[in-house]
Amino acid sequence: MRGAIDVVVYGDINIDVMVYTRRLPERGIPLTAESIRIMHGGVGGNIATALSTLNIKVALIGAVGEDVLGFEALRELNRIGVDTSRVRRLANVSTGLMIIFVEPSGERTIIGYRGANSKIIVDDEDLELIKNTRHLHVSGYTFLNEDYGEGALRLLKEAKVNDCTTSLDLEGIVYERPSLLKKVKGLVDYLLMNEKEATLALGLREFNKQIPLILTRTLDSKAAIVKLGGKGCLIAENNRVVEVPAFKVKVVDTTGAGDAFNAGLIYGILKNLPLTKAAIIANAMGAYNCMGFGARHYPTIEELKEKFPTIKEII
Repeated sequence: MRGAIDVVVYGDINIDVMVYTRRLPERGIPLTAESIRIMHGGVGGNIATALSTLNIKVALIGAVGEDVLGFEALRELNRIGVDTSRVRRLANVSTGLMIIFVEPSGERTIIGYRGANSKIIVDDEDLELIKNTRHLHVSGYTFLNEDYGEGALRLLKEAKVNDCTTSLDLEGIVYERPSLLKKVKGLVDYLLMNEKEATLALGLREFNKQIPLILTRTLDSKAAIVKLGGKGCLIAENNRVVEVPAFKVKVVDTTGAGDAFNAGLIYGILKNLPLTKAAIIANAMGAYNCMGFGARHYPTIEELKEKFPTIKEII
């Protein structure tokens, strides 16, 4: 029955090793970290966790290995209330693991292994899940899987058949398999990206504010949203581009800020808010995430309102 699940997320589940350091290491030269934290991550797990924290019913399609990291990743997702019934545990492959170097400015550099994430095969039970949801979010990294994104396309097509809204973050796909982007034409309502990803999506060298609008026409989407980090975001919709400013906070760690933004935008879409207002919630979620360590520094909706009073006027 429609509405049993608010959102289905298809994306990676990882364990993050956060290395907080004064500078990046140089080849052959030892570097002592300020601190190291082992935390939960992966775009799929992050967005699902953020939505669940916002009291949204969410199911996650993904994969982990049959190892201690996979056990811990699933334990945490279940603890926060994410439906993990469609998360596979795959034998003879490691759970995704990311080594993330975080500098004092909050900027991070990532060396990662996707492991089990890249081997998932979407099946009929996953498609059945889409029939019971209102919104499907797909990570662009799933187009880097061994199936070359066929699973992601099956889910997006099923969503369209069932009148389910869809969003796609262009992360990953535009860097390694940009030719696959044309396959999502007409299947995605909301395109999400940063400035560099938007530029690469059209094969251009420099970003300009008309790029997201061109993307909506090129891929036949309802809207394109460009994340600008500390400057906020751009919304391309109805043949116009609107800039939504960021919230100013003291940045501790930017890891997962884009995932927090995505969750906030999806929350606003589910609440039937105008996209510019949904973007304010998205900016607030991204800003809040940057105030803490790791990829999952997420607030409840009440905590978000308390930190950013503007949100009270929207929700």
